Amino acid sequence: MRIPATTMALATLAALLGGIWASGCTGLSTDCELNLTCPPPPKCSGLYIPGPCDACMQSSCCKELADCAADGTCLNGCIYSLWPAFPGCDPGTTKALDTIRGCMASKCSPACDPKDQCNPVTNAGCGGGMEVCDAVYPGMFACIGAGMAQACQPCDVDIGPFCAPGLRCHDLSHQCAHFCCNDMDCGTGRCELDQVKAFGDPLAIPGLMVGICVNMAGTAPSCDAPMMSPSMGTCITDFP
Repeated sequence: MRIPATTMALATLAALLGGIWASGCTGLSTDCELNLTCPPPPKCSGLYIPGPCDACMQSSCCKELADCAADGTCLNGCIYSLWPAFPGCDPGTTKALDTIRGCMASKCSPACDPKDQCNPVTNAGCGGGMEVCDAVYPGMFACIGAGMAQACQPCDVDIGPFCAPGLRCHDLSHQCAHFCCNDMDCGTGRCELDQVKAFGDPLAIPGLMVGICVNMAGTAPSCDAPMMSPSMGTCITDFP
């Protein structure tokens, strides 16, 4: 039996509309017009640091950025926290974190490639004593709120006390240590340039030779490191 062309066309249209409706949109009106109600698109504006990376993520990684923000820990607890990421980022947040990191690398490079925003040795690029240049996710230096703890005073990167500008909390001793480029920055101590020992993880910028001042045994900060580093932070080569 030959099926009329108009019947075939109507069947095809019905199947197409049915597929659209079944794909996630719900709510058919009772009148003669077809009314599809779809969930609103994910909100991804105003979540990340304004700039080229943010613009790219809003256009190419919107869902990933929105999912990271909705996680509660992924954005404010991990991306905007000190590096390495604290244990609260694992394991539940790892998926959201890895997903947005993968999207940034595959769809928003070089706009989202890690780039230091300040110099931790001199604190250049940050707002005086109100901000401190420290390593944040994903292993780059950026300005965050400064603390008051001075060299060799107690500190804790999660709950405070937090270190003053030019200093980093030494993970082993929980005391503030000077950032450094070489041993000359560290008085009678030395500059720990093994980034895993100094920061807990390698930094994101390859070849960046920056560390923290420790005693010769590496068990505590070097307490006689000069307030103004002789190197003047010249090892931070990707920040002017």
